[in-house]
Amino acid sequence: MNNHSPLSLLKDIHAPEAVSGWPPAPAWLILISVIIIFFIILSYFLKKYYNKQKIKSYGLSSLHDIPQHSNSHYAKECNALLKRVAHYYFPEQNIKILSEKKWHDFLISKLPKKHHKFATVQANYLITSLYQAKTISNIELKQFVHLWIKECR
Repeated sequence: MNNHSPLSLLKDIHAPEAVSGWPPAPAWLILISVIIIFFIILSYFLKKYYNKQKIKSYGLSSLHDIPQHSNSHYAKECNALLKRVAHYYFPEQNIKILSEKKWHDFLISKLPKKHHKFATVQANYLITSLYQAKTISNIELKQFVHLWIKECR
């Protein structure tokens, strides 16, 4: 008779393999995707905001650099500055071809409604001072251009 104990016939105990962390549960994948999309959208809007601020600071510094020799020259320089800034703010619109009435309407339409009354008068003065000698003071023109650069949307 065989004196082997039944325990000696048992095989060794094997521990199960460690649970893998990959692939994560579907809820974690959705959460990670939402966070990545959020940061992509946030970076897009921050870049857009930063570019607008850069253009705004460029426009305001250029406005202060314009020499105030004569009114007609100052008006032409301010008008050119407004067109450059408007081209950067609204690249999808063809700003360069706008003149007189269409340019006036464009300038007014891009300001908040609370500034429309003041801006309408100043924009009229700007456009007429391009062709006439003395219609507006340089200070008023500078105020209008400064307002437009800061407040346009």
